[in-house]
Amino acid sequence: MNKVIFGIDLGTCYSCIARVDEFGQPVVLQNIEGQMTTPSVVYFESDSNFVVGEIAKESFPLFPDRVVSLFKQSMGDEHWRFKFGEKEYNAIELSSMVLKKLAADAKVATGIDVEEVVITCPAYFGVGQKAATEQAGILAGLKVRAVIPEPTAAAVAYGMRSDNEEVVLVFDLGGGTFDVTLIDIKKNKLTVLTTGGDAKLGGGLWDVELARLMAQRLSDQIGQPAEAIESDKEFYPQLLQDAEKTKRSLTSRESTKQSETFGGERATLEITREEFNSITAALLERTITLTNETLDAAEKAGHPKPTRICLVGGSSFMKQVKLRLQQEFPDLEINLEDPNQIVAKGAAQFGFITMVQDAVLELVEKNSGGKIDEIANAKPSEIADAAKQLSAKLGMAPSLVQAVATREVTNVTSRGFGIRVQMPDKTFRISNLVHLDNQVPVDTTKPFSTIDEGQSSVEIAIFETEQRTTDASPLVDENSCKQLAVGELDLGNGFPAGEPIEVTFGLSKDGTLAIEAMHLRTGRKLPLNIKVEGVMDDVQFKQSEKKVGSLTLAN
Repeated sequence: MNKVIFGIDLGTCYSCIARVDEFGQPVVLQNIEGQMTTPSVVYFESDSNFVVGEIAKESFPLFPDRVVSLFKQSMGDEHWRFKFGEKEYNAIELSSMVLKKLAADAKVATGIDVEEVVITCPAYFGVGQKAATEQAGILAGLKVRAVIPEPTAAAVAYGMRSDNEEVVLVFDLGGGTFDVTLIDIKKNKLTVLTTGGDAKLGGGLWDVELARLMAQRLSDQIGQPAEAIESDKEFYPQLLQDAEKTKRSLTSRESTKQSETFGGERATLEITREEFNSITAALLERTITLTNETLDAAEKAGHPKPTRICLVGGSSFMKQVKLRLQQEFPDLEINLEDPNQIVAKGAAQFGFITMVQDAVLELVEKNSGGKIDEIANAKPSEIADAAKQLSAKLGMAPSLVQAVATREVTNVTSRGFGIRVQMPDKTFRISNLVHLDNQVPVDTTKPFSTIDEGQSSVEIAIFETEQRTTDASPLVDENSCKQLAVGELDLGNGFPAGEPIEVTFGLSKDGTLAIEAMHLRTGRKLPLNIKVEGVMDDVQFKQSEKKVGSLTLAN
């Protein structure tokens, strides 16, 4: 069996790609620069070619108008664009360029064409952001087998190498995002229990605070206003990169020095770790608050408490992170779990599980002569027989093949979904059918009724919310509610007020949302197709294919 499903950690600041090797071990693949991670930065050298990675990042101070980064934070935002020359690029298109770079470098490292992939995303990503991530992969010429949350990938990697059955809190502080997720790890099952996070909270904000301190120190020495230093479009990008270098240096040193030249004057800036910790304390406290909120939600839901915290994400290397967590949770074991690579490794292992399950299911169907929708519906004896047949091809013991084939990974929703309803006080609220942290798949039906006498139609408006448990939330001026779709259910002739309407929401394992509204008296139905904001339609996608396809990846 030569098929490989690669795992990709598509990060805000850094990305990497991994595979499961011939020995069954996950390995991160070096890029052509010899690094395990690749900066998620795109530099347009010209109208016809682009560069991704370290060279692109280093080009930012010299060509700030040609370099773009942090676009992952705009996934699912249909209004965000980066303009270069006569063309504009959205976050999906730019992410596809990063994926092209990763795939090209992986082919050089392995000699294997990268065709099928599992891509990770932040746990809090909604349906639009996940769909946008999948489109980025397709635009890069890849078959995307799954888009899975980063903490889930990390837990897969951790669980595959551990014999312990435990509840783990994955604390994922990346360059641009923060996730905290409680996961129950058992021998053949991994279950996400609850998740939380902040879309804009990441190590990049630590860099900004450090750059602000460095600008003030530079101002004190050369007499130039700090505001002028920070607003200088040519100097500030370099200062921001130097701040990141200083942050990395303070991970292993108590103090560090950095030389800067501004306005022809040179100064040496000394920064201590204590000073760095002080100016970024509020950011760190935000992660602690979110962590406690997530644990409180888990406790209210009756979930067990964690026994371990796994630190994931490159920003978890900062000394202040582990120290603060030890203060807050003195009874928990805290491990720094290969922060830069564990997510990609977990995605590769998830891809390997998918590949084995596909192969076992194919053999079960062939042996039985019947069609089976998923491996969970196969008999244990059928799976065991198929595992024996497959073991030689994989170079694995039949028992191990069977264990991989029956391994189950269960996620929860990162958003709630509901419809707009009018309350007795005439206000409009969202009535949730699916709540944040519901395990997927989920299928739920809820009764509603018409408001007016003689009403002949009902408007069904679908919203995505960030609510965890409550049934209804204010709609007006509520930033956490986003409209996904709207449709009209024709009731026919007018009916009395209070006519029963049933609405059904079905959310699949891969995040696909199916919605149907039905008038019980007539049986009339309204299936709603979700047009997700920030995801390109067929026409837009073809235009993007042509635009991105006209560019050459330069190395």
